[in-house]
Amino acid sequence: MGFPAQMCKWVASFLSDRKVSVHLNDSISPLTDVLIGVPQGSPVSPILSCLYAAPIIKELTTKPIFSSVNLPVGPRMYMDDLSFLAILDSLGENCTILTAAATHAANLFEQVGITFDLEKMDGMHFSWRREALSSLRWL
Repeated sequence: MGFPAQMCKWVASFLSDRKVSVHLNDSISPLTDVLIGVPQGSPVSPILSCLYAAPIIKELTTKPIFSSVNLPVGPRMYMDDLSFLAILDSLGENCTILTAAATHAANLFEQVGITFDLEKMDGMHFSWRREALSSLRWL
């Protein structure tokens, strides 16, 4: 992505040989190796998330999945929160196309080491109709 070597080395050092200790009240746990990627809650986490996600968001934007009415299902991302927007009249079609978009995105993200749980994703459907939606399960 064209970043200076010093910045790349800093990120590499941030992501390797890390240890954590928990301090709660008067107790301090022993140092333990951190064997996962970017720690959640770190001030660097959202920045690295954006950098790793940038090529995928670009691909999802330039090569979107299209709905049945030929409208693109586009990604929206703010820091490490990702969403998709589909504009259709049918709840069922929205669920189907959003599931396809989320699954496609999850596969692309997995290729760069970013994983997320599709079971934890939520869907929202807005309609001018007042019909009751008793149970919505979209993924």
